[in-house]
Amino acid sequence: MITAFATIGEGYHNFHHQFPMDYRNAIRWYQYDPTKWCIWLWKQVGLASNLKTCRRSIIEKGRVQQSNFHDYRMLRIDQAPKIEIHVVKSGEPPGGIGEAGCNGGPPALRNAIYAATGVALRRLPIDRAMIAAGKKA
Repeated sequence: MITAFATIGEGYHNFHHQFPMDYRNAIRWYQYDPTKWCIWLWKQVGLASNLKTCRRSIIEKGRVQQSNFHDYRMLRIDQAPKIEIHVVKSGEPPGGIGEAGCNGGPPALRNAIYAATGVALRRLPIDRAMIAAGKKA
């Protein structure tokens, strides 16, 4: 619940990935999900229609079975599959590329620079002069 408030309802965001056709991020009426409430309100006044929800029986099948991290084994970095991201060119105006894994690029580049040069960059944009001088940036 604290995560839901701190993230303005996005604490339930994984629900959206598990059940993408459902307009809600949280399934119970009292769970803090302002987006769900706004969409529902828009439907009431005619600004949205045909809202889809996932059947309760399907949601129960997809519910997390582990109670916490102590009994849920996470993949280690050497066990994770290779991830490839492909951005498709389009004639449409820029609008972002959704929830692609874009945030991993800068840290990966920083680590590659550190591995190659020993210079540990600490901020963006990358300063080539700092790398050339061998200083921490």
